[in-house]
Amino acid sequence: MTDAKVSYTNEPNGRSGKSLFMLLISAILCADANAAGNQKTVVNVPGKNFDPTDTFRYQQASHETKLIYLNDVKRGFRTETLFNDITDGLTVNRKNKASFTIKVKMVLISNLSIDLAGDSNKARFCVFEFSDYFNAQHDPESEFKTWFFTGWDEAEYNRTYLFLAQCCRAFFSDGCKLPQPASINYQQRIINEHTSRDFVEYMQMDWKPEPGILYDLKFQYNEFLTNYKDWQQRKLAQSKFTIWVQKYMNNSKEWENYNKIENYHREAGGSTFVKFIRPKQENT
Repeated sequence: MTDAKVSYTNEPNGRSGKSLFMLLISAILCADANAAGNQKTVVNVPGKNFDPTDTFRYQQASHETKLIYLNDVKRGFRTETLFNDITDGLTVNRKNKASFTIKVKMVLISNLSIDLAGDSNKARFCVFEFSDYFNAQHDPESEFKTWFFTGWDEAEYNRTYLFLAQCCRAFFSDGCKLPQPASINYQQRIINEHTSRDFVEYMQMDWKPEPGILYDLKFQYNEFLTNYKDWQQRKLAQSKFTIWVQKYMNNSKEWENYNKIENYHREAGGSTFVKFIRPKQENT
């Protein structure tokens, strides 16, 4: 779960309702989360302090745990550290107690985008973008005259439960398939937050690649450094520039398909060439 708002500053925005939504899900999974023994049904793990190498990283979980969410994971979080936990189940270790393995749903919450490139990520993660409909100037109380949950009466809770039950019914009726939601701004955020503003400007204003043409990345790298001399002083490596180009190709809506890099190879002279491929147009 992340924000849909586009930013060039890498500054987290938040306040879109991700944590609030998890409170609702927690209430559905466990009606009285504060009752004795119920605190383990949904486990909230602070994401900024999460260490995937820590043997006791899931020590709050129990056999009754149904959901674990890493709240506000830090910049550059490596999703591959969770692959085994998601696929094979996670091991719960507690000091002076026997370990055990459980299979639970996992949720990552981040105000910044996480690059989910590769088939392994695509097979395990589903991205949900939260809009900035509510913000510091427009909060739920100003629209509904009450805050979520705290000001609700029994009828409001029942309307919410009915809506969620209808969602579950639609899910089961469709064969329990969960398609990847259509991207709002996530691909653009990957480009903005995992490259640089200068690079995006260079791609759109200077390079302006055309489909089907082989481009020499060494030439493009040198041209970028010539046009944006500040990156010379920052000693931008060509390997990093190449990674930026890959991220741009794999996430730009202009080149939106999963085979954007074609004939990607090294020539005898040491140059890397790349070809941009436009998405296939569906017949209407």
